[in-house]
Amino acid sequence: MFWAPGGMHAPHHAPPEYIEKYRGKFDMGWDEARKVIHKRQLEIGVIPSDAVLTERLDELPAWDSLSNDEKRVYARQMEAFAGQLDHLDMEIGRLVATLDRLGKLDNTLIMVTSDNGSSGEGGLAGSHNEVLIINGQQTTLEENLKRLDVWGSEETNNHFHAGWAWAGNTPFKYFKQIVHRGGIQDPLIVHWPAGIEGRGEIREQYHHIIDVTPTIMEVLGLEFMEEIDGIKQMPFDGTSFAYSFNDADAADQRTRQYYE
Repeated sequence: MFWAPGGMHAPHHAPPEYIEKYRGKFDMGWDEARKVIHKRQLEIGVIPSDAVLTERLDELPAWDSLSNDEKRVYARQMEAFAGQLDHLDMEIGRLVATLDRLGKLDNTLIMVTSDNGSSGEGGLAGSHNEVLIINGQQTTLEENLKRLDVWGSEETNNHFHAGWAWAGNTPFKYFKQIVHRGGIQDPLIVHWPAGIEGRGEIREQYHHIIDVTPTIMEVLGLEFMEEIDGIKQMPFDGTSFAYSFNDADAADQRTRQYYE
């Protein structure tokens, strides 16, 4: 099954009680949030121990330089994002709990990933209506302020400030719009107790989204079908990463990838 939920793409919608859980949690701003995130990443080992936190881009304002109204709006933008993520996590949990109840969890291969790095499409103000951004228009602070109480509801088509996208891609420098590790570097969680001996381990082999299907087919013992229902199939460009499941030190099977 391929499940592609709306999160974490804009609009960042969530039930109000989920958004409310995060009220005040991001008042620290994106500069401080990155320091907290970076410290946590080092502690749990998802980045190398010598990974340095990159500097803020000149185009992004320092949080401390913002007015109180700007801080209110931008913090609320991130509260809505966090509420959506929390809600999505709950829904993933429902799927996992159902598999567990059916006795199928241990022998189900689950992969969780995203399609790109956090997105800076919100620009330097964020917006109550992303369509304005798509049409090359910046939203004014005043217009965003008017909708603060309904931010993240169906009354908004909301997106956050690019500063939060930058924080979301910690420790990298950029975000989705740029072909750089902030734009194309994504997490991948793989869960399969029946086939993976380790628990909570980190793998550092280099792979790409096109490698997911060959991995699934290898695990299932399926060969590539050159023809389906009389239609000649395009060959896979991907490489299975199943070899890394039980060998953390295995040499990378993919060493080159083109991005645009």
